[in-house]
Amino acid sequence: MYASFFDVTLDVINIIPLPFKLFSIYIVRRHSPSNMDSLPLFILNVMMWELLGSVYAIIEHAVPILPFQCFHVDGVIILFTNSEVVYHIITACLLITRMNCSLAQFFAFPYRYLILVYPKKILKVSPKWGSAFCASLHAVYSIIFVVMYANIVGYYVDYPFLDNRPLKREIFCFDPNRKLRDACSLAYTVLTLVLVALTVVFSLLLVRHFRKMIQLYNKQTLEMHRKFLRSLIIITAVPILFGLLPHAIGALNTVFFPGYPLETYMLTAVMSNLDGTLFYVVCIFTFEPYRQAALKIASQMFSRRQVSKVSPVSVLPI
Repeated sequence: MYASFFDVTLDVINIIPLPFKLFSIYIVRRHSPSNMDSLPLFILNVMMWELLGSVYAIIEHAVPILPFQCFHVDGVIILFTNSEVVYHIITACLLITRMNCSLAQFFAFPYRYLILVYPKKILKVSPKWGSAFCASLHAVYSIIFVVMYANIVGYYVDYPFLDNRPLKREIFCFDPNRKLRDACSLAYTVLTLVLVALTVVFSLLLVRHFRKMIQLYNKQTLEMHRKFLRSLIIITAVPILFGLLPHAIGALNTVFFPGYPLETYMLTAVMSNLDGTLFYVVCIFTFEPYRQAALKIASQMFSRRQVSKVSPVSVLPI
């Protein structure tokens, strides 16, 4: 019963918000004012990674078969194949998008700090080189994960459950070597916590910079930068609370509590799938230009619908 409810919940979480996510990407792409500088590019980077992750989550979502290191697969993918290799590839792609989404959320903080503290040096750097640097970090991050993932891949035929072996249907497994799996889980958790720590550090550095520059900035400029930082912290806090932390908790559970209940896994999975939608919502309603653009478009659509419902007035001959 839990597994069926879990599958339906993930489908609802990932499919229903898709139109809103595409609408949000359009809003950020077309209605970003010039005074937001390069922030819309960082927001779009996060949104695109998250959207790609939602697509992979629709294609495949997995439920653990406890106490084995195997997962039962559900989603669109089961209509086309029952290959373990394909299941592993989709799972790896899903996790890579989640990790890169977290990395993309971090980028805006050091950039904002550097552009305020070292504006002349940063402005000399071509935007193309900046984009190439971020892309290279995404590539390195992905390669590190692929190497880690490749070392814990297992196959059903090699798994030693013997008489207690579950039926081989829509299943993929990991290496039963617990030490190797635990090492990879800890490495993933450490990378996650490092990103969170760096985000906090750069946030504190920005706050300290504003305090130092309080005599140089006029009141309006200082308030604009503070409001900008508050918005940045808000849209980053949601993915951390609903995305990064549940992933870290899930990874730590596999190390220290290998027999943790299925319900715990499901809860962390639902939260981590929900954080993307929350990010889109918070992003649109936190920044005033996006909020105004979204409300204006929604108002125009509602007005057109109301006009289309009004029947034409017939003119009777006298």
